[in-house]
Amino acid sequence: MAELEIIVDQSIQGDGVINEDLIGFTECAAWVLDGATGVGGALLPGPSDAYWLVKQFDRRFRQAYQRSPLQPTLDLLADAVAQVGRDFAQTARHPPTAPHELPSAAFAMVRVREDCIELTGLGDCGVAYRDGEDIAWFGADDIAPIERQILGELDHLRRTHLALADDEIKKLLLPALQNARRRMNQPAGYWVLSPDLDALDKLTTLVIPGDRFDGALMSDGMSRLTYLFNLTSLTDFLAVENAADATSLQQKLRTAEADDSACLKFPRVKCRDDASLLRVRSRRL
Repeated sequence: MAELEIIVDQSIQGDGVINEDLIGFTECAAWVLDGATGVGGALLPGPSDAYWLVKQFDRRFRQAYQRSPLQPTLDLLADAVAQVGRDFAQTARHPPTAPHELPSAAFAMVRVREDCIELTGLGDCGVAYRDGEDIAWFGADDIAPIERQILGELDHLRRTHLALADDEIKKLLLPALQNARRRMNQPAGYWVLSPDLDALDKLTTLVIPGDRFDGALMSDGMSRLTYLFNLTSLTDFLAVENAADATSLQQKLRTAEADDSACLKFPRVKCRDDASLLRVRSRRL
């Protein structure tokens, strides 16, 4: 049997009012949550609905592992989602009046089992991990077509309204963002965590035989260093062995974002996104 060794857990805030990413872990599991910044009216207490949601999921994940550490992963996640659903119903000021008001979050999780390693996720969080002599990527890509549509509209707005501040551009983009959010957990849409169980049937999963694992979980705000800016390889994330290494990558990310502060060379909704990196490896007991 093995447990997880946490090498580095580091998350930095982007341009929002608060960091809506969250890193969590137990002895046998670790996860990164990335709350989707709201595009409708606030329903929940606190600085943002997304922040409330990732805090609740983190708490319920921990409780589920404490109560039943050996239960199947799908059952464990269903337990946590059901609890968050009840929390939401009891806490929300009123039910959502439109689908885009429902809070949501992407996540990626690694879990050590008795005879295997399990990776699970929804949305655009992901995991770089060693696969023999190679480095592989685990993550869902069903949101990519929708993101390309949004970024195409955003790029058009930025290039045709050069005199407008970015906040004004975002107001023009809001209807497109709301329309995209309505496709959350819908056929031909994309799948993420929310206060309902619908998305769990669409979990992205991977089972790795044995008890050896060496990986890096991250939110898309961190993985953009590779997949948007093309400044690192996945190997660079697995080379992180301490906080200084993680900080170096995060500084490289912030420099790249600052160098394209108008978001024209590398179109993106947020110039600086929340960025989380969780380096883990398994350790035999």
